Amino acid sequence: MEKKSDVDAFLEYMPSLTKWYNIILLYTFQILVFISVIVFFWWISSKIFYGAILGQFVVSTLLVFFYIYLANNAEKIKTKYRKKYDNLAGQAFWYRYQSYTIPIISAVFYLPLFLTTYDFIPFRIISMPVYNYITT
Repeated sequence: MEKKSDVDAFLEYMPSLTKWYNIILLYTFQILVFISVIVFFWWISSKIFYGAILGQFVVSTLLVFFYIYLANNAEKIKTKYRKKYDNLAGQAFWYRYQSYTIPIISAVFYLPLFLTTYDFIPFRIISMPVYNYITT
């Protein structure tokens, strides 16, 4: 028996990604979610002194509660999706629960780069506020 490659196994799990337009739609959706979260971080950072830390705390806490919900209800969700979607249960689960959490987690990790340097961006996309830490 011939062993499947990793790509073939993944495409069997996510058959919608065999079409180029589905890949573009998914990528566009994830980029928009990422940009939305970064804009939220920028907005809260410009309003509150420790807004960047507060924003990351809020988003990370919500994600933790989300994953706790998934862990506590894993069997119920699995049974429901197997019954409703049969062979496409993994794909339906991924689109319903994971497709938007990955860009949110990425935004949480990329935010410190936006706060410390613009060297990796050829032009300024966002302008973070400058606080005067030393008062004279």
